Amino acid sequence: MTTVTTGQNITRSVELLDAAGQEINNLLLLTQTLLSGALDEELESLGKKLLMEESWSETDKYTESGWTFSDHAMSLPF
Repeated sequence: MTTVTTGQNITRSVELLDAAGQEINNLLLLTQTLLSGALDEELESLGKKLLMEESWSETDKYTESGWTFSDHAMSLPF
């Protein structure tokens, strides 16, 4: 191998490593975006469930015969 060939091989190896690094960064960004979207959906769903449970607890009434529930929670949007 000549010095020129060795230098070209090193340059090509560095270019390949750089391209691989860029692909890894792209995959990490895609993964982060997908996870963020999934978490946002889960948090929104959990928030709706908590609102529904809170609505039930706020409308509960305790009577001598036991607990009675109003139907206010049923009107919440899902």
